[in-house]
Amino acid sequence: MGLLPFITLAAVVGATIWNFLTWWMGIPSSSAYALIGGLIGASLASAGSNGVLWGLADLLGASHRLVGMTKVFIFLMLAIAIGLVGGYISLRVSTLMLRNAKRRTNESIKKSQWFATSALAFGAGANNAQKHMGIIALLLASYEGTTAFEIPIWVRLACSAALALGALVGGWRIMRTLGRVIYDMEPVHGLDSQVVSASSIAISTLAGSPISSTQVIASSIVGVGAANNAKKVRWSIGRDMAVSWILTIPASLLLAGATFLILKIGLNL
Repeated sequence: MGLLPFITLAAVVGATIWNFLTWWMGIPSSSAYALIGGLIGASLASAGSNGVLWGLADLLGASHRLVGMTKVFIFLMLAIAIGLVGGYISLRVSTLMLRNAKRRTNESIKKSQWFATSALAFGAGANNAQKHMGIIALLLASYEGTTAFEIPIWVRLACSAALALGALVGGWRIMRTLGRVIYDMEPVHGLDSQVVSASSIAISTLAGSPISSTQVIASSIVGVGAANNAKKVRWSIGRDMAVSWILTIPASLLLAGATFLILKIGLNL
């Protein structure tokens, strides 16, 4: 099996510690960022810089391929841009289209949100679940000594159930921050944010790149709020979230690297 199971364990431990810290503080963080940072940190601690597929040489080389961490980072930044700009433009368009609408139009918008929320939940689940399924499949492949990367049905079901349970049990603090604290949204704001977020997540998922669904949703909310009334956006909350996102990869990287070194010394790997 080699060191791969211990590298994976250290990455998951580092990411989990950071996720619990940000959850406890009620700050929307990114499990995707934490997992990426954890994998980088554990890989660096075990094999140095050669242990990470950076992908920059492939992008700048003759093939111009978008692979490795370069692909991940580009799509992470692209998702933020789509959320911010898309949310802003979407609400501007909605405001123009609904400028003569009656108040009862809100009822139709609320009904439309059921479909938009379903699409968003499906997209977020598809992207988030694949990250966790990939980790488990990696461990199974290393345990079985094979290079075949297959995901058993029980892994898919277990990851889906864990995501749903986590959202039901511990996700309300984050939901409150996204739904009310950043910007006090009306139905049309929520609909625009959901449509933009679902679209952004779907693009990244189809491209095979992990992103932060929390980050995409929060960015779209800020975009929608700025389009409606920038003065009512609680920019201090957005600033705290941005700082959290910036710190997530370095923090989880260090935590995972330290965890691997502890395992290496303790187990004499």
